Amino acid sequence: MILVPILVCALGACSDKQASHSTAVNGSMTPVGGAPRRSSAKAVVVWTTDAGQSDSFYKYGEGTATATSFNLSIDEPLPTEATLATLGGIFSVGLAVLIPSSVSVPNGVVTDPNFGADILGLAGQYAIIYRENATPTGLWVDQFPDGVSCGQCVPATTGFDTFTPVPCNLMEMQVGPMSAITVCNWT
Repeated sequence: MILVPILVCALGACSDKQASHSTAVNGSMTPVGGAPRRSSAKAVVVWTTDAGQSDSFYKYGEGTATATSFNLSIDEPLPTEATLATLGGIFSVGLAVLIPSSVSVPNGVVTDPNFGADILGLAGQYAIIYRENATPTGLWVDQFPDGVSCGQCVPATTGFDTFTPVPCNLMEMQVGPMSAITVCNWT
């Protein structure tokens, strides 16, 4: 029986935190760049992380998508590996991404070099914000509560964009070629 937990951890399903509850994130789908509505796809969340050698993405959260809407479920708390280590691991920024139903992306660091080619759409003007504690950082993230919440891009006149809190059911995912999708430049 001891082998089962070891095997589960070896397969990447372990974290230093236990899920306590799940948060729902949902929104609408908008075709851009002449793209058709997708009736068969799934939504996933990819979190920006800087754990390890360089910036990377960590997939954690998955859901369904129809031609007009998407629904995601995110267990909290996030694994430490999905947070921004350079800022003490107290927050992370996730993107809702649309991929083909046939593509399987396991929870963990996204290592598939072709993952970008699989993306059918994303909520580029929105983010899923995770904040682990309310310790002030002096950054825009201080506007967000603990746990999972959502933000809309605030374009900057100089420097990087930021996010402001919005209800998680107002997110809009643009579906189409990446060249037609507007993405918030927050890093």
